[in-house]
Amino acid sequence: MKQRIIASGLLLAFLLILSLPALAETVTEIVEKKMNSYFVRELYPNDLSLTVGLPLVLGVEYDRAANANFALGVGVGSFIQGSSLNAQVRFYPLTSEFSPYLGAGMTYYYILSDANVLAWHADAGLDYTFERGWGLSLGATYARFINTSVNPFSSSSNVSDKIDAANVQFGVHFRF
Repeated sequence: MKQRIIASGLLLAFLLILSLPALAETVTEIVEKKMNSYFVRELYPNDLSLTVGLPLVLGVEYDRAANANFALGVGVGSFIQGSSLNAQVRFYPLTSEFSPYLGAGMTYYYILSDANVLAWHADAGLDYTFERGWGLSLGATYARFINTSVNPFSSSSNVSDKIDAANVQFGVHFRF
């Protein structure tokens, strides 16, 4: 179990290291890229999205494009039984306004029944960006628990909250 957590962490760190050169651009390089590029994620590398779906009631996510095909993101969410915090990487095989994506990452869930759950998640979907940065996304997410622990501030000692769920999510996003 610990090997999976370590492998997941190393993969995310490796992908972050690969994206660092793309994040360290000068203003001149950014302007030249915008003049010579038509890739949506290069023109508008920041993406702020609002997501709804089951069991997620509401989620907000920020993604930063490392290049035309990869984006790194963080998000927070709220659902009926608690809240969540996630980090992920997404791969966009097509660099157009209409693009499918594949993603993977880690999610921390705080469940109101006094449990903390760490889960990995994988997602896939379609992302469409209109003019001026607005867009829609439709995707499916699968999450599976890695570790469940009792909240250290609770008096409960029996934890039965395990996550093994697939769901559909719809989002509205703005790229800038």
